[in-house]
Amino acid sequence: MKILFINGNPYKPAVPPIGLEYVCEAAQNAGHETVIYDFSHESPAGLERSVRAYRPDVIGITLRNIDTGHLFNNISYIPELKALIAGIRVYFSGPVVLGGAGFSLLPSGIMREVEADYGIIGEGEESFPRLLENLGDPARVPNLVIRDKETGKIVCTPREMGRPLRLKLKRGTINHPKYYELFSRHPTHSLANIQTKRGCNKNCTYCAEPDVIGRTIIKREPEEIIDEIRRFIGKGIVDKFFFVDSEFNVCPDHAAAVCEALLKHDLRIGWTCYLTPENTGKDLISLMKRAGCTSMVWSMESASETVLKGLGKAYAPSDVMRIAGICGEMDQPYIILLMFGGPGESVATVNETWRNVRKAKKAFFGIITGVRIYPSTPLARQALKDGVISREEDLLFPVFHRKEYTRDVIFPAVEKRFGSMKDCVLLGPEKKTKFD
Repeated sequence: MKILFINGNPYKPAVPPIGLEYVCEAAQNAGHETVIYDFSHESPAGLERSVRAYRPDVIGITLRNIDTGHLFNNISYIPELKALIAGIRVYFSGPVVLGGAGFSLLPSGIMREVEADYGIIGEGEESFPRLLENLGDPARVPNLVIRDKETGKIVCTPREMGRPLRLKLKRGTINHPKYYELFSRHPTHSLANIQTKRGCNKNCTYCAEPDVIGRTIIKREPEEIIDEIRRFIGKGIVDKFFFVDSEFNVCPDHAAAVCEALLKHDLRIGWTCYLTPENTGKDLISLMKRAGCTSMVWSMESASETVLKGLGKAYAPSDVMRIAGICGEMDQPYIILLMFGGPGESVATVNETWRNVRKAKKAFFGIITGVRIYPSTPLARQALKDGVISREEDLLFPVFHRKEYTRDVIFPAVEKRFGSMKDCVLLGPEKKTKFD
């Protein structure tokens, strides 16, 4: 079959769609012909011409995010997706398949809103080729959302998660040189994406990721990761990488093994990643730095005991400051991510967090205010119990925890404490949520 994949995200800075590339290569390995039409550097206006010229049997569309996730100036991407598919239906009558991290958050709700035929929940490297083999009987395929052709009813097939990662990839289906050309306009984003593991075994009250990617941590072999990095280096187009795991150090031993492999092969690359303050000390941070980690992005969220407990975190403010102290002592560049407006947040907890993190030396801060409610999370169950949402509400369009209180009380307190800090990005009413 001929498959045309679409990355419908036109916003800048451009982010290479690693999941789409993985699925595209899986389809090729299954014997299918593929092309990718990428809105990051190809005009949406040219899509019709490309579809008519290529004449695909199936069109696949990735949705990375469903909205900006910001309390202020929130922008939903669902209307754009709906318009995209409606336009495609004018000149293409074959199956349209959705996928991606954003789609997997609210698959049934999105399918009810747009005119797609199928959707893949979670990873698609196995499910998508199996769907292509079973278009006559798609109910046999796991992790699938199906629109019944006669009734229009949306049905889901059983979930299968936790399967071994088989990602021996060429990484040649995305036009990476074009991305790096785009990146040159945004030098802080000039990174190639690499995944070292999948899964999240945390119990954060606000996060739906474990339901999307599974709670079992599936680790890739370090040598396989090294081979993938070498493919990029061999093309001469990039030597900086972002390890896109939910948290690189969720399995400290595996994180250390990856670092040891980087040192063993003397690749001399620069890389960054998201991290949790749990299970991490000076030894791992030192090893990461020696292995080329140029910036560590710590998903701290808060430095208040009350708020960390409300968010379901398994660490304390002392862990936040311990990590900051280690990074400062080592002269290791690092970013602290904070999120205000969660369960238990008050002006007092904002001030508590500020008093703690202002002691962090050489830190850069990224701060958002407002916690979006996602389905199947403890926060959503509490919102249902409190009458904030109804059982009929699918949360496709954003609902925030204590929105008015966060907007009118918490944000002014955050702005008062952090607004004048030099090394800080604070998203508020005046900030754009789409980059240009």
